[in-house]
Amino acid sequence: MGGLAELPEVAAGHPALRAAAPLPKLNGSVERAQRTHKEEFYQLVELPDTIGELRQKLRAWEAVYNTERSHQALGYLTPETFYQRWLTTQAERG
Repeated sequence: MGGLAELPEVAAGHPALRAAAPLPKLNGSVERAQRTHKEEFYQLVELPDTIGELRQKLRAWEAVYNTERSHQALGYLTPETFYQRWLTTQAERG
């Protein structure tokens, strides 16, 4: 089995995915993302009583994270801006 392997369905009804084999290069990126989520969401937001409310808060935070918050690894662009610039570059290449 290579690439991504499906795990049992998660509560949201979507299959969870994981790397078929641990990749040290990927682990650092995952650890950094988890640290960001912990420091910028979980430690600052009062966690709600229900999963539905938590999902709403996470989606709102993810929107800010992807469209308003600059990322050092992306040259201080937002992921959305970085992606749009990448799309433009790809279109110009033909």
